[in-house]
Amino acid sequence: MGFLVLLLISLLGLSSSSSISTHRSILDLDLSKFTTQKQVSSLFQLWKSEHGRVYHNHEEEAKRLEIFKNNLNYIRDMNANRKSPHSHRLGLNKFADITPQEFSKKYLQAPKDVSQQIKMANKKMKKEQHSCDHPPASWDWSLSEQEITDCVYKANSCNGGYHFHAFEWVIENRGIATEVDYPYTAEDHGTCKANKTQNSVTIDNFGGLIISEHSTQPETDKALLSATLEQPISVAMDARDFHFYTGGIYDGGNCSSPYGINHFVLIVGYGSLDGVDYWIVKNSFGKDWGMDGYIWIQRNIANPIGVCAINFFASWPIKEKSETLVSARVKADQRVDYSPL
Repeated sequence: MGFLVLLLISLLGLSSSSSISTHRSILDLDLSKFTTQKQVSSLFQLWKSEHGRVYHNHEEEAKRLEIFKNNLNYIRDMNANRKSPHSHRLGLNKFADITPQEFSKKYLQAPKDVSQQIKMANKKMKKEQHSCDHPPASWDWSLSEQEITDCVYKANSCNGGYHFHAFEWVIENRGIATEVDYPYTAEDHGTCKANKTQNSVTIDNFGGLIISEHSTQPETDKALLSATLEQPISVAMDARDFHFYTGGIYDGGNCSSPYGINHFVLIVGYGSLDGVDYWIVKNSFGKDWGMDGYIWIQRNIANPIGVCAINFFASWPIKEKSETLVSARVKADQRVDYSPL
């Protein structure tokens, strides 16, 4: 399944580790001040302490320090070239001692090129049935990710599965618990502890949007927004740039391929900041990643598939067998009995 604000503070002095030990978080530090090997080593020790990192031997620690230094240089360069004050920011988060390759292997699926699947949906279009002219304020839903991980065996647990398998299980189980009743433990294939008395949400069906070759950007964004007004939306995208994300609006500038999706996330709301529209997206990396586990992803860009293909393969639960939203030339499939991945 794969399945969610930083302020940079200038330092007065960086000559030793004691000069940075009084700061609450390493994410509060001005990384441009760390230039010498001694300063970087002190920063690494602070990072290790903050994240409880312990290595097996000196060789492993030296290797991780070198990776940390390379990541630090990358983060500084990217932050220095941000397009605007609202652009996304990178920081030395809990993934700062692993390479991009290690991050992708451990936390993402193998990239899937779905560019050939766009023509699949060019059939029987209906007109939009919901109005997006006066959408309500954004909201968040918190259902149990761990219950899905433990109980939905077809979803392949933490190794990457499909959202429609999860929806099928919720229908068969007659509901799903909240994260409060069935908390997230980050365990892979734990024992299924589903208890129908804890089921807080039930669904009757599930639907999806799959873009056709004739879809336009306004149509796909409006269709996805209208669906978001009804419930959270499960979407797939290229998430390799999530590695060091700490805040701001992500515009997908470093996506390697428009269709190379490798991760599922959950759209839970939307917003705008100084004329820039964005999705509020819940990730599955924990609350100590991003903005308390969330990322803002730009919407209404000049591309029908959205930032890093976020519009391409969206799916959502349906309650009371209500008619599924669709927009012109965007197919709604209430079964979603196949995946374009």
